[in-house]
Amino acid sequence: MGTAGRLAARLAAHAPGERPLRVRVLALAFGFTMFGFVVPALLITLGAWLTGGCGGTSLAQMVASILAVAAGLALMLLTVARQWTTGHGTPVPLVPTQTLITDGVYRLCRNPMVLGALLYFLGLGLLFATPAAALVAVALALSVAVPYHKLVEEQELALRFGAEYEEYRRSTPFLVPRWPGRRAAVGAHSRGAGHHDAQ
Repeated sequence: MGTAGRLAARLAAHAPGERPLRVRVLALAFGFTMFGFVVPALLITLGAWLTGGCGGTSLAQMVASILAVAAGLALMLLTVARQWTTGHGTPVPLVPTQTLITDGVYRLCRNPMVLGALLYFLGLGLLFATPAAALVAVALALSVAVPYHKLVEEQELALRFGAEYEEYRRSTPFLVPRWPGRRAAVGAHSRGAGHHDAQ
């Protein structure tokens, strides 16, 4: 078992048991601070530095940034609400959900929080920097998020929820949403095939 597998096993062993309300609130506050302010500020600053600085913001760029930020925030808030009410947990790995969530925004993709964060980072990058810097910020975020979710979180969820998670993983894309009807069709096909991993 590699490092990722050992980390997944430790998280899975630590996961059972709904955390006290105070702990869940603190976890949300920490996540909000980090991913609402600290992480995007670092990513956009690095993106601007790598692409040669900040430029002016056109009207089209401002409109696009507002739409991306609004969509990202909405998706993140819906994800947090679903994890809090249905899963009795938070997006923070040390204060995880206690049930496998497959409805609501989790019908769109397996990682709606990541998708929302990427849209939010893109929008902030467009607002405060340049399109190039915004795209670099998103690419940097993906370079960290995808390996973690693929190598650690998916193993942890498989350890915790077994066949139920494997079926959800086969029928629901990792990050880029499908139309709802398309998901149902793929789910039916994967049950028949038995070993097709939807991405």
